[in-house]
Amino acid sequence: MKPLRVLIADDEPITSQYLKILLQRFPNLLLVGTTTSGRDTLNFLHQHHLDLIFMDIVMPDISGIDILRQFNKTSSLTPPLFVMLTAYEQFACAAYNFHAFAYLTKPVTPQHLEQVLLDATTLLRPDSPFCNQTKSQLVFQTGNSELIFQEQEIILIEAAGNYLCLHTRHENYIIRNTLKELLAKLPPLFVQVHRSAIVNILHVKQVVTSSSLHLVLSNNRQVKISRRCKLQLDTLLNLAHR
Repeated sequence: MKPLRVLIADDEPITSQYLKILLQRFPNLLLVGTTTSGRDTLNFLHQHHLDLIFMDIVMPDISGIDILRQFNKTSSLTPPLFVMLTAYEQFACAAYNFHAFAYLTKPVTPQHLEQVLLDATTLLRPDSPFCNQTKSQLVFQTGNSELIFQEQEIILIEAAGNYLCLHTRHENYIIRNTLKELLAKLPPLFVQVHRSAIVNILHVKQVVTSSSLHLVLSNNRQVKISRRCKLQLDTLLNLAHR
């Protein structure tokens, strides 16, 4: 079955990179390209066959609404499907007037993205096994039992001697494993920021680059970043463009 051909159109590098990371979880998608301006987006649309477009409403030179208007769609249910990205929900009504398929508010959550992808795939690829592929669960061995979490539930993983501490939204858990072994099994959302810490980038609230280099997580926990790991984190998130 052919994957859905996807374009990301957003002038904020961190949003584009973040969406790329989230979309890697879905094998039924093929990211064809990214654009950072309205004019480049229009040119790309006319030159490529696409199924799904994630497009920022506010972009340089031509807005997402104007692109919808110029593209002159007559139905929101015919490809390409436009999913509008916005920090302001009031823009969504205007997008629907020009046949947008859906909208996502920034910052995009994995749950909302997954639902939009499920709706789009159901419409465009009704025979796809997408529903079974999107159950993103992480399984950890602890003694004779297993701990099972959704990706977004885990905030931080810390080394504690020969054990690891999993910090989740509700409780902390201890498992026997090494950080190196675990990192090799984790999806791209998890990034090692220190020799003894792995964070889920969905829970990064702030990056502090003063004399004390650290992250602030969604549970208000502060985690140090090593200089070496920060370079990797910068590459991943394009934090310099915040």
